[in-house]
Amino acid sequence: MRPLLVAFALVIGALASTPPAAGQPGLPADTSEAARFRMADGQLRAGQAAEAVATLQQLYLARPDVDAYRLKLIEAYRAAERYSSAIRVVERHLAVRPGDVGSEVERASLLHLSGDTAAAFAAWETVAGDARDEVRVRAVAASLGERRLYGRALALLLRARERSRDERAYDRDLARLYGLEGDYARAADAYLDLAARDPKDLGLAKTQLARLAENDGAIGALVQAAAARARRDPTNRPLRELYAYLALEAGDFRRALDETRAVDRLDREEGRVLMLFARTAADAGAFEAASAAYAEVVERYPDGPAAPEARLGLGLLHERWADAAAERNAAPGTHGALALGAFRAFLAAHPGHPAIPDALGRTGRLLLDRHGDVAAATAVLDSVVALYPRSPAAEEAAFDLGRARLRAGDLGGADLAFARLGEALRTGDLADRARYERALVNLYRGEFDAALSGADVLADNASADVANDAIGLKLLLVENRTDSLDAPLERYARAALLLRRGQPEAARDSLGAFIASLTASSSEPGAAPSAEAQPADAHPILDDARALRADAFRDAGQPAEAADALDALARDHPESYLADRALLDLADLQEHALGRPADAAATLDRLLAAYPGTLLAPEAERRLKRLRGDVTP
Repeated sequence: MRPLLVAFALVIGALASTPPAAGQPGLPADTSEAARFRMADGQLRAGQAAEAVATLQQLYLARPDVDAYRLKLIEAYRAAERYSSAIRVVERHLAVRPGDVGSEVERASLLHLSGDTAAAFAAWETVAGDARDEVRVRAVAASLGERRLYGRALALLLRARERSRDERAYDRDLARLYGLEGDYARAADAYLDLAARDPKDLGLAKTQLARLAENDGAIGALVQAAAARARRDPTNRPLRELYAYLALEAGDFRRALDETRAVDRLDREEGRVLMLFARTAADAGAFEAASAAYAEVVERYPDGPAAPEARLGLGLLHERWADAAAERNAAPGTHGALALGAFRAFLAAHPGHPAIPDALGRTGRLLLDRHGDVAAATAVLDSVVALYPRSPAAEEAAFDLGRARLRAGDLGGADLAFARLGEALRTGDLADRARYERALVNLYRGEFDAALSGADVLADNASADVANDAIGLKLLLVENRTDSLDAPLERYARAALLLRRGQPEAARDSLGAFIASLTASSSEPGAAPSAEAQPADAHPILDDARALRADAFRDAGQPAEAADALDALARDHPESYLADRALLDLADLQEHALGRPADAAATLDRLLAAYPGTLLAPEAERRLKRLRGDVTP
């Protein structure tokens, strides 16, 4: 903040008690000074500098002793580019109050604005004097910085530091100015100096270095500077911590992990610093680095205070990793298998830990969804409900038990489980999910009116997390009941149930035959049926069937075929409500399952171009930025 603005802030509160002046020419006699001052301020904010000047001149000439009038008039002259007038006001004030540093630097700044650079530099030099007065030095440096004369400001501060014989003098000012000048290496050195000398300044250094890192070309220089300092002083924790922090900012998780290890060992943190890194890396999608950090905590400190969270964190991490890799099972070596092993290790090592119910529930879910072991999953989930009946984990387990019965083909048992959970909870996300599952059970049974009724209620509740899924189910039911027999919808529902029961190959083949029959029924006589053809009078369920077949390919471990199916869906059914989601899912497969990030970026571009108003646009834009390196992973 400029010195004049500081002074303005100090005196503005006095206006309310200032007695009104006598009536001024051109203004009503009963108009108070405070009201006119507010009017001038409003004019200035509205860009009406000339009008503000006229009002403020009257106030200032009548009461030159009121600092607020003087300061606001100078501001108005600046806005109107009437620098000579502003200088005269400042000089008049200095004649009354010689030595007012704020006004002296304001005069120099106004001279510079007017184009008289020689006079401005001479004025600044006069104010700074022999660079021994800290108040004057800082005021001149701030004024020079305001005019973007960073080199001169730096030279002044360095001269003042030399005169003071204090190597820490003006260190924060210098650091900030180096950054403003774009000398990122020196700025980094300055902030590193701050943290190295006093660990209390570590937070300040992190904040300022993070801001500098946002500038183009800055992060490389900052990391290099931090690396050099850490090598010179390897036992200084703040330096190593800043190096790790900047490596993270640069997306270099391997280097950041190496430095975090060093920090953890320097002060015998027993894994606590590594845990912070692991969480940060996991949130950024750097799963390998996060996994290595968690594993090191478990290996080096198996009985330490961070070990329980590390074992649990490994399980949660591999769950996320499995989802990102589009895994559909838990074969040996997959992330699903590693997640299951991590949760079991946590359960065995920490039987009294408060996270036991959640870990048990997740174990049951993995057994159900990744292994397809309904019996083992049911046993684990039953134990959660029995042992921890009032916990959130028990409620989730009750929901998963309904899904287990559904997977076993017990539609009646699944419906009963979901109904009981919905009645017990009444409100909330889990209750809505249970009601949505009941609607799906009705779909699988061929009870389409009941399914539509359930979907209708949820679709109307915009606050429900399952509202979008319910809207999709409602559209499926409304658009595809084209005759009294509902034969196409029944075939679709049977295939959907096969997929829910963990039989993706059977669902894939059933849908392939179904799609071929739909396209063949509308083809010319004698033409060979094709799953890719899209006759003009094709049944409206065709896009839904193709989307479901893409899911079946994916669950069957055929990501390339799933990608082709999604691509065809978006291409052949551009007006479908499923088309934008198909493109987002296609990009996900291309990036993770197929290892084709360039194709994924092109698909996201295609999505945003074709459907600019889609609700999926924010997610697509976020992924696209990450793929293009605009943000760290």
